[in-house]
Amino acid sequence: MTAEERFNLEVLNKYYKIALSIVKDIIGEEEVDYLMGSKEVFFDVCYERTTWFGLCKDYEFFYTIQVSSRLFYMNRRLMIETLIHEIIHTFKTTRGHDADWLYYADM
Repeated sequence: MTAEERFNLEVLNKYYKIALSIVKDIIGEEEVDYLMGSKEVFFDVCYERTTWFGLCKDYEFFYTIQVSSRLFYMNRRLMIETLIHEIIHTFKTTRGHDADWLYYADM
């Protein structure tokens, strides 16, 4: 892993903690802990050209949240909003952008 990749993962982890804190402030810490269940979340940065900013993949025992490297050159708010978007995908009651996902996103 290059120094840039390591740095980007550190930045992503920092923004993830900020985004998760915002979600917990809005929805409530206990509710978010329940909704996220016990699955771990892993991060990745996509350095290829993509049309998306973020992507969440649900595996049986964990989630991966991947963000486009383009986000690192945009404003901080977009990074946090993208991570909030992906965090809501980790809720066990949401599937894609269904009614439950929209409910939490509107909050």
